[in-house]
Amino acid sequence: MLRFIIASLIETNRNKMTQRLALFCHRARHQKRRIAGLFKAFDNAAIWRKSFSGLVSFYFYLALPISLVNAAVPIELIEALPDPEGIDQGSEYIILKNTDKSEVDLSGLYLDDKKGESSPYSLGGYTIPPLGELFLSSEETGISINNTGDEIRILDNLFEEIFSVEISSSVEGAKYILTKDGYAWNYQYEDFVALPRQNYADNIAITEIMPNPEEDESSNEWIEIANIGQETINLSGLMLDDSEDGSSPYELPNIEIKPGGYTVIYRSDSKIALNN
Repeated sequence: MLRFIIASLIETNRNKMTQRLALFCHRARHQKRRIAGLFKAFDNAAIWRKSFSGLVSFYFYLALPISLVNAAVPIELIEALPDPEGIDQGSEYIILKNTDKSEVDLSGLYLDDKKGESSPYSLGGYTIPPLGELFLSSEETGISINNTGDEIRILDNLFEEIFSVEISSSVEGAKYILTKDGYAWNYQYEDFVALPRQNYADNIAITEIMPNPEEDESSNEWIEIANIGQETINLSGLMLDDSEDGSSPYELPNIEIKPGGYTVIYRSDSKIALNN
């Protein structure tokens, strides 16, 4: 008789707890929250012992959603072009950099602008090599940066913000770049300028220059040289120079540039001063 009463109490309590949990999960689903229920109960056989006394308890463990991404993802925004010259559509871009010496897998991360504007863009399938960079155009991501000011955000798999960069009102053709002291606007040439026709002339281009940095010009001016061809090139034997009556020519070092890659030559190395 005692066993019958205990069994009835157990069944009644179990039904009540099941109903309550079902109601809780229903409400959670109604609130668009994903709930995973993990249940654990003591073995019923444990209560069938001669010295049984006291209450029977059932324990329920609720596993809430957690981020699948380490918050300390080693990436940073190093450049953005929110207002390119001419038509903006599809021509805007951002560049993310991997600051780590290991490859970074961006699966589970999302790119977004200010909350409530564009839809987040999944970065699943993207990887960035050690200390490498990732170029993302607005044509690819569907995210357009407002010229009057916006944000660029990286979100985790729960759409929680990992980091964000606020961009102030932009000027046509100006890039927003990361400097030693934070972010600043810099005005750089956008057009490709072909080098004189010799050796790799059809495959190399000066793609960007920094003639007037905010900090010390003697060390922070730079020239970017890119490989726009289909084969790896070596700069050894080539000379970099400014106007005929300007700085002395600089012999480029033994640097290989892969297709689509680039290298930056700083004034502190080349001794070439770009007139403002």
